Amino acid sequence: YFFPETSFGGFRRTVLIPQRQDATGRLETCLWPELAEFLLDMALERTSGQLASYCFDYFTPADPRRVRGVMVERVALHTQGGELRLRFELMGAAEEANAGLEETDFSYAGLSLAPLRLQDATVTVAETQTYDVEQFTVTADNHLAAGPNRGGERAYIASGRRTVTLELRKLDNSDAFNDAVRTGDPFAFNVTVDHPGGHQLELQLPALRARRNAEAARPGELARAVLTADAATGPGGDDISYQMTLSD
Repeated sequence: YFFPETSFGGFRRTVLIPQRQDATGRLETCLWPELAEFLLDMALERTSGQLASYCFDYFTPADPRRVRGVMVERVALHTQGGELRLRFELMGAAEEANAGLEETDFSYAGLSLAPLRLQDATVTVAETQTYDVEQFTVTADNHLAAGPNRGGERAYIASGRRTVTLELRKLDNSDAFNDAVRTGDPFAFNVTVDHPGGHQLELQLPALRARRNAEAARPGELARAVLTADAATGPGGDDISYQMTLSD
Protein backbone atom coordinates (compact mmCIF):
# COMPACT_ATOMS: atom_id res chain seq x y z
CA TYR A 1 0.00 0.00 0.00
CA PHE A 2 1.04 3.58 -0.71
CA PHE A 3 0.63 6.37 1.78
CA PRO A 4 2.35 9.79 1.91
CA GLU A 5 5.44 10.14 4.06
CA THR A 6 4.35 13.62 5.17
CA SER A 7 1.46 14.56 7.51
CA PHE A 8 -0.81 15.12 4.54
CA GLY A 9 -4.37 15.23 5.87
CA GLY A 10 -3.22 15.47 9.49
CA PHE A 11 -1.54 12.99 11.83
CA ARG A 12 -3.94 10.20 10.80
CA ARG A 13 -3.45 8.24 7.60
CA THR A 14 -6.15 9.61 5.35
CA VAL A 15 -4.59 8.29 2.11
CA LEU A 16 -4.01 4.55 1.61
CA ILE A 17 -3.90 3.33 -1.99
CA PRO A 18 -3.28 -0.29 -3.11
CA GLN A 19 -0.11 -0.36 -5.17
CA ARG A 20 0.87 -3.87 -6.27
CA GLN A 21 0.18 -7.41 -5.19
CA ASP A 22 3.33 -9.12 -3.90
CA ALA A 23 3.05 -12.88 -4.29
CA THR A 24 5.87 -14.42 -2.27
CA GLY A 25 6.14 -17.41 0.00
CA ARG A 26 7.86 -20.62 1.02
CA LEU A 27 7.54 -24.25 0.03
CA GLU A 28 9.23 -27.11 1.86
CA THR A 29 9.08 -30.74 0.81
CA CYS A 30 10.91 -34.00 1.30
CA LEU A 31 13.16 -34.94 -1.59
CA TRP A 32 11.19 -37.72 -3.27
CA PRO A 33 13.21 -39.55 -5.97
CA GLU A 34 10.54 -39.18 -8.67
CA LEU A 35 10.32 -35.40 -8.19
CA ALA A 36 13.92 -34.55 -7.30
CA GLU A 37 15.14 -33.69 -10.80
CA PHE A 38 12.06 -31.59 -11.62
CA LEU A 39 12.34 -29.60 -8.39
CA LEU A 40 16.09 -29.07 -8.69
CA ASP A 41 15.67 -27.98 -12.33
CA MET A 42 13.03 -25.49 -11.22
CA ALA A 43 15.58 -23.82 -8.95
CA LEU A 44 18.80 -24.25 -10.91
CA GLU A 45 18.22 -24.90 -14.62
CA ARG A 46 18.65 -21.82 -16.82
CA THR A 47 18.13 -21.01 -20.48
CA SER A 48 20.22 -18.10 -21.77
CA GLY A 49 20.94 -17.24 -18.15
CA GLN A 50 17.29 -17.06 -17.08
CA LEU A 51 15.20 -19.33 -14.87
CA ALA A 52 11.87 -20.66 -16.10
CA SER A 53 8.66 -19.56 -14.37
CA TYR A 54 5.92 -21.86 -13.07
CA CYS A 55 2.29 -21.89 -11.95
CA PHE A 56 1.50 -22.96 -8.40
CA ASP A 57 -1.97 -24.27 -7.58
CA TYR A 58 -3.09 -24.28 -3.95
CA PHE A 59 -6.34 -25.99 -2.99
CA THR A 60 -8.62 -25.38 -0.05
CA PRO A 61 -12.36 -26.04 -0.45
CA ALA A 62 -13.27 -22.46 0.36
CA ASP A 63 -10.60 -20.63 -1.62
CA PRO A 64 -8.64 -22.46 -4.36
CA ARG A 65 -5.92 -20.21 -5.77
CA ARG A 66 -3.31 -20.05 -8.52
CA VAL A 67 -0.04 -18.09 -8.42
CA ARG A 68 1.37 -17.23 -11.84
CA GLY A 69 4.92 -16.55 -12.97
CA VAL A 70 6.60 -18.12 -9.95
CA MET A 71 10.41 -18.23 -9.84
CA VAL A 72 12.78 -19.54 -7.19
CA GLU A 73 14.48 -16.81 -5.21
CA ARG A 74 16.43 -19.26 -3.06
CA VAL A 75 16.58 -23.03 -2.54
CA ALA A 76 18.22 -24.98 0.27
CA LEU A 77 18.87 -28.71 0.10
CA HIS A 78 19.23 -29.66 3.74
CA THR A 79 19.02 -32.57 6.13
CA GLN A 80 16.31 -32.70 8.76
CA GLY A 81 15.43 -35.68 10.92
CA GLY A 82 17.57 -37.90 8.71
CA GLU A 83 15.66 -36.90 5.56
CA LEU A 84 16.84 -34.79 2.65
CA ARG A 85 14.52 -31.84 2.17
CA LEU A 86 14.14 -28.89 -0.19
CA ARG A 87 13.17 -25.46 1.15
CA PHE A 88 12.17 -22.91 -1.48
CA GLU A 89 11.73 -19.16 -1.18
CA LEU A 90 9.52 -18.07 -4.08
CA MET A 91 8.53 -14.91 -5.93
CA GLY A 92 5.48 -14.79 -8.20
CA ALA A 93 4.00 -12.29 -10.62
CA ALA A 94 0.41 -12.40 -9.32
CA GLU A 95 -2.12 -14.51 -7.42
CA GLU A 96 -5.67 -15.14 -8.58
CA ALA A 97 -8.76 -17.25 -7.91
CA ASN A 98 -8.90 -20.70 -9.50
CA ALA A 99 -12.50 -21.84 -9.13
CA GLY A 100 -12.03 -24.87 -11.39
CA LEU A 101 -9.42 -26.47 -9.13
CA GLU A 102 -10.55 -29.68 -7.40
CA GLU A 103 -9.01 -31.90 -4.77
CA THR A 104 -9.00 -34.77 -7.27
CA ASP A 105 -6.59 -32.79 -9.48
CA PHE A 106 -3.81 -33.70 -7.02
CA SER A 107 -2.32 -37.19 -7.11
CA TYR A 108 0.51 -38.78 -5.16
CA ALA A 109 0.45 -42.02 -7.14
CA GLY A 110 3.83 -43.27 -8.25
CA LEU A 111 5.84 -41.74 -5.39
CA SER A 112 8.21 -43.92 -3.39
CA LEU A 113 7.20 -44.82 0.15
CA ALA A 114 10.30 -43.08 1.54
CA PRO A 115 12.20 -39.94 0.51
CA LEU A 116 15.95 -39.74 0.00
CA ARG A 117 17.76 -40.03 3.34
CA LEU A 118 21.08 -38.98 4.83
CA GLN A 119 21.75 -42.50 6.14
CA ASP A 120 21.85 -43.71 2.52
CA ALA A 121 24.32 -41.01 1.47
CA THR A 122 28.03 -41.26 0.74
CA VAL A 123 29.72 -37.89 1.35
CA THR A 124 33.13 -37.10 -0.12
CA VAL A 125 35.02 -33.93 0.81
CA ALA A 126 38.26 -33.15 -1.06
CA GLU A 127 38.27 -36.68 -2.52
CA THR A 128 38.12 -38.21 0.98
CA GLN A 129 35.05 -40.18 2.03
CA THR A 130 33.67 -38.72 5.25
CA TYR A 131 31.63 -40.93 7.57
CA ASP A 132 30.84 -38.53 10.42
CA VAL A 133 28.80 -35.87 8.61
CA GLU A 134 25.78 -35.05 10.80
CA GLN A 135 24.15 -32.28 8.77
CA PHE A 136 24.72 -30.33 5.60
CA THR A 137 22.92 -27.57 3.71
CA VAL A 138 23.54 -26.56 0.10
CA THR A 139 21.96 -23.17 -0.64
CA ALA A 140 21.60 -21.58 -4.07
CA ASP A 141 20.51 -17.93 -4.24
CA ASN A 142 19.32 -16.65 -7.63
CA HIS A 143 19.13 -12.98 -6.58
CA LEU A 144 15.89 -12.27 -8.42
CA ALA A 145 15.04 -8.72 -9.46
CA ALA A 146 11.39 -7.65 -9.71
CA GLY A 147 10.26 -5.31 -12.46
CA PRO A 148 8.05 -2.25 -12.00
CA ASN A 149 4.38 -2.20 -11.12
CA ARG A 150 2.22 -2.91 -14.15
CA GLY A 151 -1.52 -3.15 -13.58
CA GLY A 152 -1.12 -4.18 -9.95
CA GLU A 153 1.40 -6.97 -10.52
CA ARG A 154 5.09 -7.38 -11.27
CA ALA A 155 5.91 -6.53 -14.87
CA TYR A 156 8.68 -9.15 -14.91
CA ILE A 157 11.04 -11.13 -12.71
CA ALA A 158 14.66 -11.37 -13.84
CA SER A 159 17.28 -13.87 -12.66
CA GLY A 160 20.49 -12.45 -11.23
CA ARG A 161 23.88 -14.00 -10.57
CA ARG A 162 23.72 -17.32 -8.71
CA THR A 163 25.63 -17.84 -5.47
CA VAL A 164 25.97 -21.33 -4.01
CA THR A 165 27.12 -22.03 -0.45
CA LEU A 166 27.70 -25.13 1.64
CA GLU A 167 27.35 -25.49 5.40
CA LEU A 168 28.55 -28.84 6.75
CA ARG A 169 28.62 -30.12 10.31
CA LYS A 170 30.80 -33.05 11.36
CA LEU A 171 33.01 -34.27 14.20
CA ASP A 172 36.01 -32.03 14.79
CA ASN A 173 38.63 -34.75 14.44
CA SER A 174 41.10 -33.25 11.96
CA ASP A 175 42.61 -29.94 10.91
CA ALA A 176 41.55 -30.28 7.25
CA PHE A 177 38.83 -27.61 7.44
CA ASN A 178 41.12 -25.15 9.20
CA ASP A 179 43.77 -25.72 6.53
CA ALA A 180 41.15 -25.09 3.83
CA VAL A 181 40.29 -21.74 5.44
CA ARG A 182 43.94 -20.73 5.78
CA THR A 183 45.09 -21.70 2.30
CA GLY A 184 41.97 -20.82 0.30
CA ASP A 185 42.63 -23.77 -2.00
CA PRO A 186 39.56 -25.14 -3.85
CA PHE A 187 38.14 -28.53 -2.94
CA ALA A 188 35.20 -30.64 -4.12
CA PHE A 189 32.10 -31.79 -2.27
CA ASN A 190 30.24 -34.82 -3.61
CA VAL A 191 27.14 -36.59 -2.31
CA THR A 192 25.76 -39.87 -3.67
CA VAL A 193 22.42 -41.00 -2.19
CA ASP A 194 21.35 -44.59 -2.88
CA HIS A 195 17.61 -44.97 -2.28
CA PRO A 196 16.30 -48.34 -1.00
CA GLY A 197 14.15 -48.52 -4.14
CA GLY A 198 17.21 -48.53 -6.39
CA HIS A 199 17.18 -44.81 -7.30
CA GLN A 200 20.34 -42.73 -7.03
CA LEU A 201 21.01 -39.00 -6.65
CA GLU A 202 24.45 -37.55 -7.35
CA LEU A 203 25.26 -33.97 -6.36
CA GLN A 204 28.59 -32.23 -6.94
CA LEU A 205 30.10 -28.88 -5.98
CA PRO A 206 33.44 -29.11 -7.79
CA ALA A 207 35.25 -25.97 -6.61
CA LEU A 208 34.47 -24.84 -3.07
CA ARG A 209 36.53 -22.31 -1.14
CA ALA A 210 36.24 -22.31 2.65
CA ARG A 211 35.04 -19.08 4.25
CA ARG A 212 35.17 -20.09 7.93
CA ASN A 213 35.23 -23.09 10.23
CA ALA A 214 33.46 -22.79 13.59
CA GLU A 215 34.67 -25.14 16.30
CA ALA A 216 32.87 -25.53 19.60
CA ALA A 217 32.62 -28.08 22.40
CA ARG A 218 31.75 -28.04 26.07
CA PRO A 219 33.77 -30.07 28.58
CA GLY A 220 32.85 -33.73 28.36
CA GLU A 221 31.09 -33.35 24.98
CA LEU A 222 32.10 -34.27 21.47
CA ALA A 223 33.74 -31.46 19.52
CA ARG A 224 32.08 -30.55 16.24
CA ALA A 225 33.15 -28.39 13.34
CA VAL A 226 30.80 -26.34 11.15
CA LEU A 227 32.33 -25.43 7.80
CA THR A 228 30.95 -22.67 5.58
CA ALA A 229 32.21 -22.56 2.00
CA ASP A 230 31.37 -20.71 -1.22
CA ALA A 231 31.17 -22.39 -4.62
CA ALA A 232 33.09 -21.19 -7.66
CA THR A 233 32.96 -22.75 -11.12
CA GLY A 234 34.99 -25.89 -11.60
CA PRO A 235 36.98 -27.08 -14.64
CA GLY A 236 33.74 -28.01 -16.44
CA GLY A 237 32.21 -24.55 -15.91
CA ASP A 238 29.67 -25.69 -13.26
CA ASP A 239 29.29 -24.38 -9.73
CA ILE A 240 26.79 -27.14 -8.93
CA SER A 241 25.68 -30.22 -10.87
CA TYR A 242 23.33 -33.10 -10.15
CA GLN A 243 21.91 -36.23 -11.70
CA MET A 244 18.89 -38.24 -10.58
CA THR A 245 18.82 -41.83 -11.88
CA LEU A 246 15.54 -43.69 -11.39
CA SER A 247 15.41 -47.48 -11.26
CA ASP A 248 13.27 -49.42 -13.75
